[in-house]
Amino acid sequence: MAGGEQLFLVILLPLALLSILFSFGSSRLPGLIKVMAFQGVVVSIVPLFVGHEMSSGGVVFTIVTLAIRGIVIPGCIYLAIKRVAIAREVEPIVGYHASILAGLLLIVGATFASHRIDVPYSSVSALLLPAAISLLGAGMFLLMARRNAIAMVLGYIMMENGIYLVGTTFS
Repeated sequence: MAGGEQLFLVILLPLALLSILFSFGSSRLPGLIKVMAFQGVVVSIVPLFVGHEMSSGGVVFTIVTLAIRGIVIPGCIYLAIKRVAIAREVEPIVGYHASILAGLLLIVGATFASHRIDVPYSSVSALLLPAAISLLGAGMFLLMARRNAIAMVLGYIMMENGIYLVGTTFS
């Protein structure tokens, strides 16, 4: 893998992990939607930097995925909460500070667990699988720790971002 591509992955994947912590600490739905849109953009452009030769169809697929994950879905959810006039989430099941701590523990646990999984990704960043596992677990946590249906939908989106990164890892 070229050094520039590796550098971009070293920047992008920690941003995806930081978005988990920001989403766990967010008490306002518009802010949570913005974090999910950012995470969708970051996750969508990762395949461009994993070192594979991308065909023109692959590049188009990546751009369409970026538009859907980063603009269309968050935009639709944002319009839905504006139409219903929801600005703040009701009190979560797990508090925001405890959620951030759980997110940190989840990221550390995913890092240790990913080193136990034998994946032949010598040319891919060592952060790719831990980020994917972290996003999967964080999405499940967001589903269980929030009472608002919109926040739960955003948890599903976070899980789907993790699934997308797992697919990128194994491709």
